[in-house]
Amino acid sequence: MTTLTRSPFRLALLASTLLFSGMANAQSRGFVDLDQIRGLSQSDVTVDINLGGWIMALASQAADDRNDDAARIMRNLENVRVRVFNTERGNRELEESFADLSNTLARDGWDTLVKVRDGDDHVDVMVMGSEDMLEGITVLVMSPGNEAVMINITGEINPRDVATLLNGNMLGNIDLDLDF
Repeated sequence: MTTLTRSPFRLALLASTLLFSGMANAQSRGFVDLDQIRGLSQSDVTVDINLGGWIMALASQAADDRNDDAARIMRNLENVRVRVFNTERGNRELEESFADLSNTLARDGWDTLVKVRDGDDHVDVMVMGSEDMLEGITVLVMSPGNEAVMINITGEINPRDVATLLNGNMLGNIDLDLDF
């Protein structure tokens, strides 16, 4: 009887250990929690895309038929997250939160590829990894009174493919239309 009680306990312990160790490995160094931005409400969200796992595999298969470069790049991606928020109200907490996130990423070892400050408009493009292989790309765009855009791409990314990813040309004529 003691063996039966221990057996389910051991199975549960083993299952939870495997589950949590898998979850820890699933988040690469290139992952950025875009939900940590302060000053936003769900009513401000205009776009929320979260592609990972089997959806990324499906997208890379679809890209196989249309664009060999896109399919090659997408096979190595783990997750693509895009969030766009309406900022018409003007939100100081949101602006400060964007600045805090950019500073935190820099402190955590992210390299800044692009940093633009034009009046109140801010653009940051940051990467995590080495010159041989990137583990993450994060794009932060803040245009107070207009919109805020956050993009986080994780996986094994060849630095030569960054322009293809950021231009939105992987699946044809995708245009993020980030006008300033």
